[in-house]
Amino acid sequence: MRVDLDTLRPGGDQAERNPPIDVAIDGYVPRQIPETTWRVIEDEVRQIVRDSQPATGTSADHHMLAVTHFLAWAVDQQRSRERERLFLPEVVEHYVATACRHLSPVSRGTRRSVLRTVGRRVTRKARWDSPAPVYPTSKSRPPYTDEQCRWLVKCVDSQSSPFRRRVLQSLLGLGLWAGFTPDEVAFLTTDSVINAASGRVAIELPARVVPVRTRYARLLETLIASLPKGAFLIRDKPVPRVETISQLIGHCDLPTSLRPLTMSRLRLTWALDALASSAPLPAVMAA
Repeated sequence: MRVDLDTLRPGGDQAERNPPIDVAIDGYVPRQIPETTWRVIEDEVRQIVRDSQPATGTSADHHMLAVTHFLAWAVDQQRSRERERLFLPEVVEHYVATACRHLSPVSRGTRRSVLRTVGRRVTRKARWDSPAPVYPTSKSRPPYTDEQCRWLVKCVDSQSSPFRRRVLQSLLGLGLWAGFTPDEVAFLTTDSVINAASGRVAIELPARVVPVRTRYARLLETLIASLPKGAFLIRDKPVPRVETISQLIGHCDLPTSLRPLTMSRLRLTWALDALASSAPLPAVMAA
């Protein structure tokens, strides 16, 4: 059975689970793309997403959505759909700047990020090593300092509700001390947290195991101890949209000096901390 993944909303039946990668790819049928266009690009889209090797069904959903709209735009613009000519940084930037104006800045940034990820994985000649330009509407934020990290941890206990405490505690543990991206954390459960070698806490994903920095592993251990076995980490239901994670973080009680708190800023802080430690570089780059 094929489902319209373009229109899934929080609380829907499909939002209740993280579909297998193959199901997410093969079951995708867009609603906002003309059927005639979809017939032209369908096989290409599915193969590109398979070749991009998404780690989870959620990632596959995001890849399918972004690649579908990107290739549909290429058809409309009468552009070549050959990978090495379409998946170029400058073409992606032009597409996002001209064809994604109807999206919010967060959604526009997500669309571009997904296409850049796919582009890196399905091309050989394109120069994806240069950083993406920053939108005029966005403001680059520096990583958190050690003092600010300690302050963030203290903020967990000062949340005005158990729900906000759970959101902040889980996202700090997953983002700041394990380096996860938004589309990776949405469907993690207590069963995803395992004990790795030497008694270290780690997060098990379908494609890899990511160790949690020892200094702050207690955050996740305490959270897991308070939740039923198999429960989702962030809230009782999974978070089916990347934008929803930003909304959940936005509701947490934080001082102005620590805002904005985003998963990308947490991951940047984690990456710099990991590189400054004794962690092997290949392990950091693979996380």
